[in-house]
Amino acid sequence: METPTPTRGITAAGDVWHSIFITGDHNQVRLEVEKSTTHFRHLSADFRRTQRAKAQQAAAPGHVPECYRGSVPAWRHIAAAYDARRELQADLLTAIRQDAPDTIRQFLILGAAGEGKTTLLMRLAWELAEEGYPVLWHIPTEGLPFRENTAASPQEHAAPPLILCFDELDKVESYPQIVDHLYSQGIRAVILGTARPYEWEAAEEDQTPASYHRAPTAFPLKRLRPTEADRLQAKLEAAGALGRLAKLTPAERRKRILADGQLLAALIDIHYGNETETQTLEQIIEGAANDVAQKTSELPLLGYLY
Repeated sequence: METPTPTRGITAAGDVWHSIFITGDHNQVRLEVEKSTTHFRHLSADFRRTQRAKAQQAAAPGHVPECYRGSVPAWRHIAAAYDARRELQADLLTAIRQDAPDTIRQFLILGAAGEGKTTLLMRLAWELAEEGYPVLWHIPTEGLPFRENTAASPQEHAAPPLILCFDELDKVESYPQIVDHLYSQGIRAVILGTARPYEWEAAEEDQTPASYHRAPTAFPLKRLRPTEADRLQAKLEAAGALGRLAKLTPAERRKRILADGQLLAALIDIHYGNETETQTLEQIIEGAANDVAQKTSELPLLGYLY
């Protein structure tokens, strides 16, 4: 049984609402706003080094990464570059890297369930962290222990902007307060998020126009393109994860992938193939969970029901 890490605490005097706390242990961050707490993971050099080591440990002949079976990618999968580059990635990186005068810039990846929004956001976060940007990834608050907390110092304008990443941004209730705080403190930041179009529209209706100060710039993520399908099959072949595509020619593989269009649907079809025709969706989800064999793994297949 693993020995628990001793906890340490730091006491901050005065009003600590709207303060950013960067942790040392486990690279986690806590941002407190208006009597609520939002948690982040810092994609530090140590964190990325750990994920690379995990990727190497998991690599073995015949091992098919869980992300190729329909599971949400883990950071070790991003470290191992199992994801296939999307065309939208270059456009987003160009927009983020621009030295714009705006203090806060907001970009939103919009797409239906299963299009690959989370994977693309993780790739962007990783690439920006590798370039030296301070990147914080939003994580659910429930059940997350915190270790050592250290208050962050104000940013110098010459420093790279803070990158805040929110998967399913429409579900982050404290988002307007976070934006308010960043503006009020003059903190340069780039906010990256994902959402499904109809859910984002509903979230905007619940907020006043001033809640976000400026509406995020939307980047629609659509169905897989032929070039993206080719990159995907190249990644699958390199990992020995072609599954039912192994007996097909590259042209036939592309056609099969593009027939599904959505990234998640294509991966499920590649792994399960025609079995899905005689199985209920519940059986498919149960089978995928058994394949992953990790109780804590979060499968996006339920989201595919939308």
